[in-house]
Amino acid sequence: MSGDTVTSLVHAENATLAYDSGEPALVDLSVELPGSELVVLLGPNGGGKTTFFRALVGELQPAHGTFELESAVAYLPQTDGSRIDFPVSALDVVLMGTLSERRFWQRARRAEKQRALAALERVGLGASAGRTYGELSGGQRRRVLLARTIVGGAPVIALDEPLAGVDPSSAEVIRAALVSLRDEGRLVIEASHDIEQARSADRVICLNGRVVADGAPEDVLTDATLRETYAADLAVISDAEGRPLLATTDGCGHDHAHDA
Repeated sequence: MSGDTVTSLVHAENATLAYDSGEPALVDLSVELPGSELVVLLGPNGGGKTTFFRALVGELQPAHGTFELESAVAYLPQTDGSRIDFPVSALDVVLMGTLSERRFWQRARRAEKQRALAALERVGLGASAGRTYGELSGGQRRRVLLARTIVGGAPVIALDEPLAGVDPSSAEVIRAALVSLRDEGRLVIEASHDIEQARSADRVICLNGRVVADGAPEDVLTDATLRETYAADLAVISDAEGRPLLATTDGCGHDHAHDA
């Protein structure tokens, strides 16, 4: 990563994000997110990660304060509504990420197909471009969806639990792709419950209705901060050096941050 000063792509200052009920989901949100950074949002369900993403893609405006974007955002949700029984190829799915660049009735141009193929190569599926999407494994489909997300070239890439439920080989490819996106200057923001995954990020933002901590993983991922982030729902197991290895809720059983 370069040490040069880079322009902030996401700017929030004292922002309050709330839904129609009026109940704030995130308060006092102040962050500056530049390019060339891999950021992990860490926190429990209901802590504000999805709310942050909704503001990021323009679905939610701040009730107070400022939440501004300086570039386009491409978003990969945790669950995708794509039908796996529809006879489309992996390449067809990736090309859906270029639809905004042409009229809906126009076919993809050669340059768009080349970019889509390059995106598939980036996630290790160049040789599978012609395979039917539904025939791919769950991890491969996730990689296709990542290729669809990045093919448009948006400077900000937002991903909700990109490694959840994928096989180890796909997880390794996805992780390498995200690092390469960061290295070429994009801002990569991913929501996660996984502490070990967060350790490999450039920056970790812990959320629980507010920013509990924001900084380098070695400064943020401490026992005290994780307990404050996950409150009473957290059980922490530490290694011999005192590093937290596991964080999981005891009540609902929905939030997990596991040692890989």
